[in-house]
Amino acid sequence: MAWTKELIFCLWKWTSVMVFIWLSLLLCAPGNGLWIILPIEVNVTQKFYQAEKNHNITLDFTFTTKPKCLQDVRLVLCDRKEVDQVLYHYIEVDGDIASESLDEQFSGRVLFDKDVLRKGRIRLHVSRLKMEDSGFYICKLRIGHCLGSDTCNLVVTDMTTTVHPSELPSTISPPAASRGKTGLAFVIPITVVIILIICYFIYRKKNNSERQPLRSRRQTVPS
Repeated sequence: MAWTKELIFCLWKWTSVMVFIWLSLLLCAPGNGLWIILPIEVNVTQKFYQAEKNHNITLDFTFTTKPKCLQDVRLVLCDRKEVDQVLYHYIEVDGDIASESLDEQFSGRVLFDKDVLRKGRIRLHVSRLKMEDSGFYICKLRIGHCLGSDTCNLVVTDMTTTVHPSELPSTISPPAASRGKTGLAFVIPITVVIILIICYFIYRKKNNSERQPLRSRRQTVPS
């Protein structure tokens, strides 16, 4: 395949389109400026929580904001990972509560401490624990365009059962943000390959269309 001007132009055009789409996923445009999603360090105080049925527990996370993080929007999204179940979702806009939600299973049993949120803590009090509350939980925090998360494991036992941390799975799936970064490493090479394939077929189709009239002329020339 020869690198003609048409092929180079095609490659440049499709590359520009895909780069624009890729940047659109990473960049946001509030007003006239551009900014990138920045990471926030979110840490759970305990990776493993164990409590007996009908007892209470407090899930505690700490985080550190950055000066560049806008303070107009705050989101706290805490979910049970295995079944994609909402433990508690909190949205605050310009200092006012915009939304609070949780799954029916946790109705009336979850108390979110809003006072400590601005002090760098996410604190959830869960009361009257049930056996089905056991599982991995992830809490995601978003402040303006800054994002972070951490994961913990909660095990609820009855009076006669005790689970040691060594008996639990040793791995926890990485946060969604990390999976997104890993996914980009695969998306970009695949995108380049797709662009090259598209340009090759466009180039081949154009060459065939240009050669067709020449073949027709050769066939009409008397021997």
